[in-house]
Amino acid sequence: ILFLCQNMRPLFLLFLLSSLTGCDRRPVEVGEPPVPKSDTSEADDPLSRGLQDYEGSLSRLKSYCDLWAAEYVPITDDELKQKESWFSDVYEIFEDFWMPTEPHRLAGDDEDAEIGDPYFGSPFLVLQPSVSVSFIDTWEDSDDHSEKTIEFALKLNRITGEDIDDLKSEFIEDFRPRVSSKGRKIVRLTEMRRQSLLSFLGDEHYPIGTGNIMNPATAKGESKTRANYISHYLPVIHGHFEGWHLETHPNVIRILLNTARTEAHVDFQFIYKGGTAYYRKENGKWTLKNSEFTWVQ
Repeated sequence: ILFLCQNMRPLFLLFLLSSLTGCDRRPVEVGEPPVPKSDTSEADDPLSRGLQDYEGSLSRLKSYCDLWAAEYVPITDDELKQKESWFSDVYEIFEDFWMPTEPHRLAGDDEDAEIGDPYFGSPFLVLQPSVSVSFIDTWEDSDDHSEKTIEFALKLNRITGEDIDDLKSEFIEDFRPRVSSKGRKIVRLTEMRRQSLLSFLGDEHYPIGTGNIMNPATAKGESKTRANYISHYLPVIHGHFEGWHLETHPNVIRILLNTARTEAHVDFQFIYKGGTAYYRKENGKWTLKNSEFTWVQ
């Protein structure tokens, strides 16, 4: 059952996109951006083999996670200078926005929003490996953030991901932002690691609505046991309908920029709900002006 926030029904398209791409299932769902092919098979991944060996040993699991974290190399200033100029805007916005340890920022001015902190105490944070970016020439100069978001939703077919009305889109595949982790270690969820985790976790679950019409789907059996084990160090959360949220949220669905690169919208998901954050470039720096939840699952 889908509950749309009041007065935000036009964002139903955005919710549908997130429902399709917000959590991992097997097989990989239709409509996702193409994933890079790895030179190393899942069978060669130490995680795929190691999880079986480490099961029951938290110290050995932590050792593996430490090695995984050591692999992550954020993009450098020199590398950014070699990219198209809009890359630096995308990186700056993401690096300011992605703060899993401060989920209250996502609610903006809504002081009554109930958010929770699902990643409290987690020693590792799992970074999404890619990000989608779209551009639009202009939008109406309005302080009504919802109105702007609706306009974007109408200009982008969020079901197929195809652009309409000449909306330019890009996909940064090798995304390596310099994020603030407040002492947490960062691991980047490559496709090989994603498949290894999905293979280990399995897909045993109680369907949505079990016991109560409002209950989300939940893991059961061996999948629940394995998820509890991994979650000591890698924060995985079961999807509302099925599958797993492997990346640490907020998951950035898409960053929308005007071509002047003075304003931006960040479409995001945070566990079972999502919304849009609004950025403006002021004195050469991207500043978060507001953020609001616009849909819930």
